[in-house]
Amino acid sequence: MDIAAYVLGGIGGLILVFAGLHGYENKSVTIVAFGVGAIFVIIGICCFWQDSVWKKEASNAPRTQRHARDEEALMVVANVTGEPLQPEIGQTFRVVVKFVNRGHSSAKNVRIVAVVDPVATGGAPNLTYSGDPTVRAGTIPPGVEHQVTLRPVTNKSTGEERPLTQELFDTIRTGETRIFVHGRIDYEDASNPHWTMFCYFLMTPFDGHFGVWTDATNQTDD
Repeated sequence: MDIAAYVLGGIGGLILVFAGLHGYENKSVTIVAFGVGAIFVIIGICCFWQDSVWKKEASNAPRTQRHARDEEALMVVANVTGEPLQPEIGQTFRVVVKFVNRGHSSAKNVRIVAVVDPVATGGAPNLTYSGDPTVRAGTIPPGVEHQVTLRPVTNKSTGEERPLTQELFDTIRTGETRIFVHGRIDYEDASNPHWTMFCYFLMTPFDGHFGVWTDATNQTDD
């Protein structure tokens, strides 16, 4: 459109120059030339104006979308693994949950609740967290990870970490007990509060990795 504007405007300008230079020779030709030249110039101006409007609209829409995306944070679970990868009787067994901000801006005031939940076969994890401790991770920039270490085997009265017993090892290995890791992440970005729910389970035979429980328990507010 901008090329058409320049071409039409140039042609109109040349016609006007021609009419001005040769107007004394024939008044009728001069009047017609001025009219045609003026029409070309006006059309060229209209084309240039329309092209400017289209370019402005085309540039504004992506910029607005980019601005919205640039203000969004997205906290998700990057990985859940056991330490060691192969649980051993008489040794401590821990679960490391890694979180990452995959958004385009910093996640602020990040609060994480992560729970290890041994559940008998056929049961479901308790996905309420009113009495569970919250890890406050502060501000997490885009692409940055934050990890939480959980201790599945602890003394119920003291909370101290204990080694994996033969009994618990056997119930996990045979599937009588399933180890769930689940929780919730709350955070804010430049404009809104957000949340992420997650739920994983220790896969057997043991390979130290956790599988996603169900899509219904792994969601975000988006």
